[in-house]
Amino acid sequence: MKKNIESVIISAIGIEREIMTLQSDEKKIRARWNRRYQSYLRAAEQLAKLTRYHTIKEADLKKRVLAWTNESKSLTALRDAKRKAIEEAHERLSKVNIRIAELKAEDDALQSNVDNIVDQVFALNVSVTAAFEARNTYLNSHVFKQLVEENGSVRSQITFINRAQTRKVVALTNSITLVRPDLAEEAKQLIEAFFGQFKEKIKKDVPLEVQALYQITSELLVEKTTFRIGPTLYRFISLSIDPELFPELKKAQDLLKSSLRSEKTGSYIRLYQRENRQENWIAIKRA
Repeated sequence: MKKNIESVIISAIGIEREIMTLQSDEKKIRARWNRRYQSYLRAAEQLAKLTRYHTIKEADLKKRVLAWTNESKSLTALRDAKRKAIEEAHERLSKVNIRIAELKAEDDALQSNVDNIVDQVFALNVSVTAAFEARNTYLNSHVFKQLVEENGSVRSQITFINRAQTRKVVALTNSITLVRPDLAEEAKQLIEAFFGQFKEKIKKDVPLEVQALYQITSELLVEKTTFRIGPTLYRFISLSIDPELFPELKKAQDLLKSSLRSEKTGSYIRLYQRENRQENWIAIKRA
């Protein structure tokens, strides 16, 4: 819309400049007519006062007097043409100005509509935010706290169903498994000690099961500085290690078991609804 207004305004400016040029031309034509008219008057006066006739001066004065009629008509026609062009330009300018006013009115109406939309969305956002905060406060105080067991452990989810069994709220929690760095460091040193012993025996015959244990243990460390929490770690923890044959690995295994802990990272809910008990639950979209 603004581009349309700008283009029309540019047109109006062009017409205004055209009018100024036409007015300047019309003024010059009037000035020329006045000069020629004064010349005509002087020639007529001089011709009337002549005492000598049939001279070059008399012929020149007569020529100027006789030429005035046609010259006046020509200049008057040029002046009238310029005035008509000025009038037409003013009419075009008037129409363009009306169009500018219409476009501005339309733009104002559109902007007012946009203002109303923005104000309404902001007002609704305040209401939604307040409702969202109220819901979260209620969930934290009445729902999410029930995910924590008496012993302090965190349940993965808990379900609430109304008496009619037509509405269901499922509260869930996300968790992440972390490794205590102090115990992990001690376990790493024991595993590295196992590596050292294995390298010393590498030239000798090593049982396949010991080689497999070495492989699992080597995959357990990431760049020999930290532990990768994943299938390999849990596989190592679940191994049955003979403490007499591999005391370092057994102790490292116990340390890693003790170092693992699960921390809650976030809670959320899912809502379900159905017409009656015989129907399947349908998930409800929530904010």
